[in-house]
Amino acid sequence: NAKHLRWATKLLVEAIRKACADAGISPSQVGHVTVASSTGYLLPGLTAYVVKDETLGIPKTVAREDVIGMGCHAGMNSLKSAASWACANPGKYAISCGVEIASAQYVWGKDTRKQLNTVIVNSLFGDGCFCSVLRTSPEGESQPPPAYIDMPPNWWMQLCDTDALEDMIYNVEASEDKYRFDLSELAPYHVGLGLFTMMQHALQSEIPVHLAKHVVTHTGGKTVLDCSAVALGLEGVPAQSLPYTVQALRDYGNQSS
Repeated sequence: NAKHLRWATKLLVEAIRKACADAGISPSQVGHVTVASSTGYLLPGLTAYVVKDETLGIPKTVAREDVIGMGCHAGMNSLKSAASWACANPGKYAISCGVEIASAQYVWGKDTRKQLNTVIVNSLFGDGCFCSVLRTSPEGESQPPPAYIDMPPNWWMQLCDTDALEDMIYNVEASEDKYRFDLSELAPYHVGLGLFTMMQHALQSEIPVHLAKHVVTHTGGKTVLDCSAVALGLEGVPAQSLPYTVQALRDYGNQSS
């Protein structure tokens, strides 16, 4: 937990500073901050440590939300939380963050280190952090600041696959008295099934997913990307249809949220 706090705070401060600079604002203008993380548990949460950092200067009156225990899906929920606040407060800035210090959870138990699950998890997961700045234009604004992507609230969708609860789960590693992340070989196929189901829902809701010219997916893992590409109806293997995701997986691994 100490390693998680140390490096999560360091990565968050750096990411927030860079994201705000890219958006042309000061962190002192931020009115809401959401931080998602599943590789450590803190009380108070990481948002409090972000506000504490005097080099950022985020106001102590900022609205905060910590998203924990949701794994990879937490990244999207961090975005949704900040987006909802931005929609409710037009013209004001919200930031959405996700940070994972997966290396703090690597398991090296005498017996566990030889198990296939531990070998895969220790080699697949890496440390990382993201920060996004979100804003809703107030009514009548003629020239909103440039944005990388517009995300209409009615396009947000999620699916909770309760049949996959045991696919990605924490258990206690007794030999080290710490949490161990167990990953089922069925997980990639449940991801593919979930995406296929969501595509059907999106089309029925008249969300124009079939017109998408570029797709960004979670790095997941090789089999996860294989199943995702099929479920999304993409042409060619992931190296062709999801080249940037494949490159990110190769360079950084799966970084959870």
